[in-house]
Amino acid sequence: MAQDSKKDQGQGQGQAKNEAGGLGQDADAGTAPDTDTDDKAASAAGQVHVIHGANSQTFDNLAGSSVSEIRETLTEVFNIPPDAQALVNGDNIGERYTLKPQDTLEFIKQAGVKGYKLIIIFD
Repeated sequence: MAQDSKKDQGQGQGQAKNEAGGLGQDADAGTAPDTDTDDKAASAAGQVHVIHGANSQTFDNLAGSSVSEIRETLTEVFNIPPDAQALVNGDNIGERYTLKPQDTLEFIKQAGVKGYKLIIIFD
């Protein structure tokens, strides 16, 4: 009898494994081939993130473009003012800089800055 209960336990475990295995097989059957994963990885490797104010988007096709080209292309869409400063990965750079994959390009414009009141006292 002890052997029968071990067989029953083994069968129960086997059924659980088959059920779990069946779920795994069904999930795997609907997945795309590895080439899609490779394409996504290659695409992600060439992405550039562009930010201006509330506008923020990642583009797959901007690596290799200069800051000035991107500014010209996205001026209307992102509402980028002509005097906005360009930062790449947080560093102030020139308009000729060529963006590399995984760069973050941010256009900023300093808002009004309060100045100090100068008081001159003559004795």
